[in-house]
This record gives sequence, C-alpha cells and structure tokens, in this order.
Amino acid sequence: QTSGDDNPVFVIQEMCDEEAPGSVFKLIFASTSSLSWSTISGSLDSASICCKKIQIFEKKGLTLGVVHLLVESGQEKDFKTTVENALKSAVRKPKSTSVKLPFGLCGCQEQNAGLGEMGDVDEEPIDQCYRQELENQ
Repeated sequence: QTSGDDNPVFVIQEMCDEEAPGSVFKLIFASTSSLSWSTISGSLDSASICCKKIQIFEKKGLTLGVVHLLVESGQEKDFKTTVENALKSAVRKPKSTSVKLPFGLCGCQEQNAGLGEMGDVDEEPIDQCYRQELENQ
C-alpha cells in the first residue's frame, strides 16, 4: 500500500544464494507516480551493488517493481539508504497540465512596397483576419 505523497514505498528481503559473491536482496517497490528506471539503475549500479533481475510494471502513472540486487559483502549497512535515495530521485514529477486554447494562427500581415516604415504592420487587416477566424468557429 502506497502513501498519498510522491515518495515510493519499498520492502527489501534478503534471499539465499550460496553461489553469489555477496548478499542477494529482493527489492519490491511501489509508487503512485511514474519512476525513471534509468535514474534508479544509475543510482544503484556501482562497484558494490549490481542489478541482477529487473521487473517493472507501469500503468496509468502507477509503478510496481521487483529487482534482485547483488550487494558486495560488507556493504549491506548503507544499502537501504542507497535504495531509498535512488527511488526518491527517480520520481517523475507530473507535468503541469497544459490547456489548448481554440485560437488559430492568423498571419494577415501585408508587405506594402514603399508604404510606411520598415516593420510597420497595418492593423486593419490583422483585426479583420482575427474577426473572420472568430466568426468561422
């Protein structure tokens, strides 16, 4: 069960693997926000931590992940903090909702040869074009 804030929740379980050259952990995490796996793996993959098996499920902004991690012997103490920081840094902030306004692009600028100064715009054709755009809707 995830909390209402953007921080992911996680559980770490130690797994038994006699053949591994360190400790193997299963990391299970869930988030009510989308997470960037490249950010997580970039934060976790190091000389002392290696991602072995990765399963990430994402639907409608909710994320669930199961990752098997090999942690070098002697590095287990700081491992939980490293995982927590990696998950927090990977939360993708929702983009601000954009609103599409129903205005059309109206380019009614006329180039008059020899009339007016360079850069002057005749406002009447622009207003007329804008009115036509509004009337067509």
